[in-house]
Amino acid sequence: MAIITRVVGKNGNASRSEVEFIQGFLNQWLRANNKKTLMVDGDAGKNTKDAIVWFQSEIMHMMEPDGRVSPDNSTLNALISLPGHPSPAISTSLPSPVAEGKREFSTEKIEWAARELGVEVAHIRAVAEVETNNGIFLNPKSNNFRLKILFERHKFYQYADKKFNYHRDFPKISNPSASSTGGYGGEAYQYVRLEVAMLLDRDAALKSTSWTAFQLMGENYTKCGEYAGVQGFVNAMHESVEGTSKNLSSSGFVKITLF
Repeated sequence: MAIITRVVGKNGNASRSEVEFIQGFLNQWLRANNKKTLMVDGDAGKNTKDAIVWFQSEIMHMMEPDGRVSPDNSTLNALISLPGHPSPAISTSLPSPVAEGKREFSTEKIEWAARELGVEVAHIRAVAEVETNNGIFLNPKSNNFRLKILFERHKFYQYADKKFNYHRDFPKISNPSASSTGGYGGEAYQYVRLEVAMLLDRDAALKSTSWTAFQLMGENYTKCGEYAGVQGFVNAMHESVEGTSKNLSSSGFVKITLF
């Protein structure tokens, strides 16, 4: 994952969403140093370029600032190490995609889950079809076995916004509303949003994401089994597809909310 894939700033060609993310991180530094903040509008114009040069000169102490933020340069790494945060530059890594041989639901496991919940097998399959169109992975035809997810920015707002007011600088990541402009985006884009959110508050980000076939929200991890925090819940989701059946059938919570 990468929050940007192209250069933001001088001679850059980044997308508007990528520029917005960089503007958000710049604003966190500008505000911490009592400087005028940028409008988060995706326009990498003079003000944004000047802010990058300021950051490189005043924060990074670069002798020759180039006004560019690229996916592999030191400016991006410094920028995401946010001021005032207890654990700057938190890891955004997730478990590896589900291993070969553990990517399919077995009939036995689906039947077991149905028995545990006291419902028909067809009900289990229907939930998977409605939530992810029976597609557990983003793009299995291209050997991309990352789980389908949905990042909920209004949930992140609930969990993470009080202290740092992230909604001001990251409206696509933290917002009181799920339905206003910029709410969701495509399937692959969910991982970009999740990565940015994890840089801000990893625990809140994982709680604010729904995972795999049944789109179970991370915030419900305590109701889905005995896990070492939300990270343990996410790890289990990546261990095998059948682990999802276990989460679905592990408590009355799911029966009440889904059936």
